[in-house]
Amino acid sequence: MKRQIAHISDLHLSQENADEILPALGAAMSELNGDIASILITGDLFDSSTLDRFKAIELLERLCEAIRREKPTTPVLIVPGNHDRRSIGLFGRNDPSLFETVARAVPPHVQVFGTRGLGELIERADPAAAGLPFPLFTYDSTLLPPGFVGAGGFVRAEDLLWMRQQFDGLAAGNDSRFPIVLMMHHHLVPTPLTDFAKVDPRGNWLLGLMVKGVAKAMANGDREEIFMTALGAGTALSVLQALGRPVLVLHGHKHYPTARLLKATRAGESDLLLVSAGSAGDRAPIAVGARTMHLWPSLNRIEIGDGAITVETVAFSLGKETSLRTLVQASWSADSWQVEPIAPPKAEKPAVETNRAVLRLELGRRSDEWDLRCEREFQPLEGGPQDHEELIEGLPGGRVELPDGRHKLPAEVFVKPGKTDYLIRRAACLTRRRLHSVLGPAEVYESVSLPNRYDAARAVLELHGLPSSCDAFGSITDLATGRQIPAEIQRTERGIVLEAPLCPARTLLRIHWRVP
Repeated sequence: MKRQIAHISDLHLSQENADEILPALGAAMSELNGDIASILITGDLFDSSTLDRFKAIELLERLCEAIRREKPTTPVLIVPGNHDRRSIGLFGRNDPSLFETVARAVPPHVQVFGTRGLGELIERADPAAAGLPFPLFTYDSTLLPPGFVGAGGFVRAEDLLWMRQQFDGLAAGNDSRFPIVLMMHHHLVPTPLTDFAKVDPRGNWLLGLMVKGVAKAMANGDREEIFMTALGAGTALSVLQALGRPVLVLHGHKHYPTARLLKATRAGESDLLLVSAGSAGDRAPIAVGARTMHLWPSLNRIEIGDGAITVETVAFSLGKETSLRTLVQASWSADSWQVEPIAPPKAEKPAVETNRAVLRLELGRRSDEWDLRCEREFQPLEGGPQDHEELIEGLPGGRVELPDGRHKLPAEVFVKPGKTDYLIRRAACLTRRRLHSVLGPAEVYESVSLPNRYDAARAVLELHGLPSSCDAFGSITDLATGRQIPAEIQRTERGIVLEAPLCPARTLLRIHWRVP
């Protein structure tokens, strides 16, 4: 029998953001089809361990009301994340007191794990109380006893061996037909795009100062991945593959929804399916080259049973729009996962006829920088959107000149139906010397982009004026999942064209080139 599971992660609830996050999450939960048997929350329920305890209990009650309003008795299982243990997820000693307080106050249908203390990190959830027909193991990966700074995790091999022993000893006959399911906060494999992300000081002067100091002393010291990985992940992966059963790991932490399959290479080993949920409470920034984009908040819907699993990510805006993408479809056998191919997303019911940007590079006021003149065309179909907000970026200190005035970059602007012309001053670097001085010595590429927010019958990005000495290529990024793929470009007498017919919502078209 198949069951529906909602996998939620990284809400980062606080007194300031709850009124915005919870209604949007509740609306997204209402969009899920079918009866949700269980709701799994893989950490960073709160934004900081310093949150007032009474406020934390109130926020959890409001969260449960939002996500369980269709069925108030739906079980909720929660494991802690680094933000639940430290101040803003990074500073201070590992502090279990917030989760311990919350665990004592939750209603019967909510289970909070990671409160046993004394290094007892792994637990087995009761299948009946979890609303699932198979055993589920939870892991508190947040334990980092020494040190006052760190957002990483910890995974112990012995816990995973104990998990296998517990799985073997289960009395229910049907349990052996299911994969071993493990939920935790930290990732075991770096996530795409976000593995380049820089540490965001989030307005904290101490963190900003620390990041600058570490970056000067340690190569890539300003990158998140150095501080956020799970210690012991390599050993953990080896042990998990030696358990002799297909393993499903559900996690969060990096705010990026993805699915990865690690196939076994030796006889008797098993396959691992690693599934991450994005942030359900944050427009997570992701870096593509030197530029920054944002993913919508999202949650995962999992359908599992009858020897098969389907995982879909449901991205939603704070305006209650939703976008659905399938992450993985697979079936399992005694020790392996068999993945079914997934077709690329396409716009099934376009709301926009044409979404087009014609960009012309012009020599800027500096001889080593480009300005960018844009002719923007946005033609909605009948009943389609009448405007949408769009982020315009360029070099530090740049600005965009629009009919309504000048704006510093980055700037959020509204694109109206019809055609709009504007000019970006200091849009890109013309020489590599300038690129290195502005963006850093690791940068070699520049790019221009076209965001496609709604399902469009046709999305077109054109670039004119690029010298033939610059090697150009294209990419398309799914902003619901962050998945970036190469895209074919066409070279015409006028310039370079990247076209995406039946372009789905939340897609970014980019033309890249190597700066000479």
